[in-house]
Amino acid sequence: MAWTDKQIAKMKALYAKGLSMSEIGAKLGMSKNQVVGKINRLGLNSPVPLPAKKSANKPVVATKKVPVKAVVKPVAKAAVKVKVPVKKAPTKAEIKAIKAAEAARAEKKKKDKAEAKKTSKRIQERNVNHALALAELSHDQCRWPIGSTSSDDFHFCGKKVFVGKPYCFEHCKMSYAMQAPAPKEKK
Repeated sequence: MAWTDKQIAKMKALYAKGLSMSEIGAKLGMSKNQVVGKINRLGLNSPVPLPAKKSANKPVVATKKVPVKAVVKPVAKAAVKVKVPVKKAPTKAEIKAIKAAEAARAEKKKKDKAEAKKTSKRIQERNVNHALALAELSHDQCRWPIGSTSSDDFHFCGKKVFVGKPYCFEHCKMSYAMQAPAPKEKK
């Protein structure tokens, strides 16, 4: 991206005010790295000369010395440049859309909660009904469940139980994989 004279002047002014590179980049709509690179190329961050010491022979200009260990080697530029988006205030239409979306989410949550409460009540009623149906079985009736416990037509077999078992002969075969012969019917 090419820098315009106007952008460079604004960057210099912001830099002179002491803003951070990130803040300058955000105000210019650029990345921090773009700002740092331009400041380096312009030589704005070079060591500041210290006040000169007076000497009888010749004036000496002292510069800030950088320790050898602190010298940072240049890093290869990344292949991808990231542009930091500048946050702007939402428009009235965007605020209205956000509020509408929040209201819709709140309404859906309210409806889901009401539906869950209704479903919970239906399940409790059904469980009571099934428990009563089980309690209504006599000790000699088959207790094999038929249908899904979540359906309204759930019931128990109710046929005569096989001797010593809680199920009728057919359900005992299914449950115990029995090899016993079928009981003879009394006449």
